[in-house]
Amino acid sequence: MMIQSENKIIGGGLLELPVDKRDFNYPKVFGAIKKTTDEDFIIGKTEILDQDNSDYCTGFSTCSASAIQEGKILNPFWSFAVSKMISGDLDAYGQDLRTALKVHTKYGAIEDMVDKGRSINEYPSDLFDKAIEHKKQSYFSVFGIDLFNEIRSALWTHKSACITGAVWKNDWSNAKDGIITEEIGDEMGGHAFIFIGQKKINDKIYLVAQLSNGIEFGDKGLFYFPKEVINRDCRFGTFCFIDMPVEEARKKSWSLIRQFWEQIKLLLKSF
Repeated sequence: MMIQSENKIIGGGLLELPVDKRDFNYPKVFGAIKKTTDEDFIIGKTEILDQDNSDYCTGFSTCSASAIQEGKILNPFWSFAVSKMISGDLDAYGQDLRTALKVHTKYGAIEDMVDKGRSINEYPSDLFDKAIEHKKQSYFSVFGIDLFNEIRSALWTHKSACITGAVWKNDWSNAKDGIITEEIGDEMGGHAFIFIGQKKINDKIYLVAQLSNGIEFGDKGLFYFPKEVINRDCRFGTFCFIDMPVEEARKKSWSLIRQFWEQIKLLLKSF
């Protein structure tokens, strides 16, 4: 079921996450790191796009998370079409997060903002070659009994957006200043979005969610989720791309090349 707010459909595009024990999980890979801060912070920003009345929220959320690292706007339409190619359910409504994440680790993402619908067969095949530039190394699952603090820790430690989702509530669409309340309300369809930081409101810490429904929705496209709501409603999986931003990666790459070359020169001198 979906709701329509001011002629805009919110929810329904995020499907339940199939269980897969092969997921890399945050505590096992990085340990139970609880480093964070009580101060406001945002790990990064990218342009807030508008998915309109489509079921492409997984494509929009994963592309937004990657775009924060890449420093480029990435095409959610192509990414969603690739996810449909992977899952093989072209006509089924929506997508799950794991399949959407695999698009970025298996193929990458493109900058060309072409929209040819949900079938990858309608897109130029050379876009797969262009996508490699934005290919992600991996993704990690963030979970725990206290998911709220696990997400805070992941955001603060890795400076990478957390991709998640919840069953959207009717009242959330009209939340004053984008501040989500603890009331349950009418449950609507699953909706994917990303957490990009935290903000203290009236001495209470909220996680900052960036949605893909335009800047006239919520607080200029942002919503603020309290601990109780996240621990109760974010049940579609929460994931994080672990990659360095492009510029940092390039600097590290050149640094390694220089170190390697210096070693070669020392070796040549020894002959």
